Amino acid sequence: MKIRILSHTENPDRLCAKIGRYSNVSETWDELDRKIPSGGWEKFLRKVIKMGHTSVLEHAVFTFEITGVSRVFTHQFVRHRIASYLQKSFRRTKIKNLILPPSVIENAEDPSKLQQAAESLYREYYRRGVPLEDARYLAPMGSETAIIATFNARTLLESFFPLRLHHTAQFEIRAVANEMLRQVKELAPIIFQELEVNEDVVEKYKKSFARS
Repeated sequence: MKIRILSHTENPDRLCAKIGRYSNVSETWDELDRKIPSGGWEKFLRKVIKMGHTSVLEHAVFTFEITGVSRVFTHQFVRHRIASYLQKSFRRTKIKNLILPPSVIENAEDPSKLQQAAESLYREYYRRGVPLEDARYLAPMGSETAIIATFNARTLLESFFPLRLHHTAQFEIRAVANEMLRQVKELAPIIFQELEVNEDVVEKYKKSFARS
């Protein structure tokens, strides 16, 4: 699993705070910087979020590249709206690896042999000349893939993170969500101030796959 932010709204906390202020004053956008709210933009944004006016957060967006994840993960991931997605096509690209959950790895006598067995049918048939788009029917759900996703801050804060950081979320998407949170908190610490990264979840995920 590897996650990086490809692009993002510049200074998302400040932008969302100014947008929140814009709706309630007579000043133009350019004039707002000369009339900073009492306590500054950070205090104002905290107030806006606390009051539940989170529609202003939709104006801050983050585009992620997420690689080294499974199709099991992406099938859950793309259910989140509002967001935009682009995933590696198995019609055009070969499946290279398999993502296995810790419970499977821990119960396998030889994880490498298990992976080879799971991939063997897919590899055998595309080597025979079967089109990739047809051979993929034989590929396991754990096949490794990559995806690019763009979320706005409100979707992350109110929909994605509450669901996918929860202890009942599946191991892979929970680890991805924690790493995504770590990165967006660096860019927008006020927007995501109430959420905490669970370091244990990320480390356990990395250690599990280091053994596979």
